Amino acid sequence: MRESGKTEEIETLKKYMKGEPRGIIKPFISSDKGKFVLSGLIQGSMEMKIGKLVQVRRKMGAFGTDVVLIREADGTLSSHHNQCFWIIPDQYHGKLNSMFKDVYNDDADLHEYSIDGKEKTKGFIV
Repeated sequence: MRESGKTEEIETLKKYMKGEPRGIIKPFISSDKGKFVLSGLIQGSMEMKIGKLVQVRRKMGAFGTDVVLIREADGTLSSHHNQCFWIIPDQYHGKLNSMFKDVYNDDADLHEYSIDGKEKTKGFIV
C-alpha cells in the first residue's frame, strides 16, 4: 500500500475508535446487536478489522473472555476472542453501509450460529 493510502487508513481507524469500547474493556449490551464494530489488535486489511456484530458468547473464549461472531464485508463470518472492539459511531455508517450492501443481514434471534460446526445456538448474547 502506498504511504498516502496507509495514512488515510490510519486516520479512518482513529475516527472509528471514537466509539464505545466493548469486549475485554466493557461488556456488550443487547442494543449492540447488528452494529458495526472495529476489532482491536488484528493484522490484515482494514476490511478484516471491521464487521457487523452477529453473536456474543459470554466467557466461552480463551481466558474466560467472550467469543464474538462478526460478519465481514466480504461475507465471511469470523469469530474473535480475547479481543477488544469499538462500536463505530453512527456518523460513519453511510460509507460502511455501502461496503456491506451485498452482505447477508444476520439475525441471531432467528438463526443458529456455530463455531467450527459445533455448539449451534440462537440469540445475540448467550
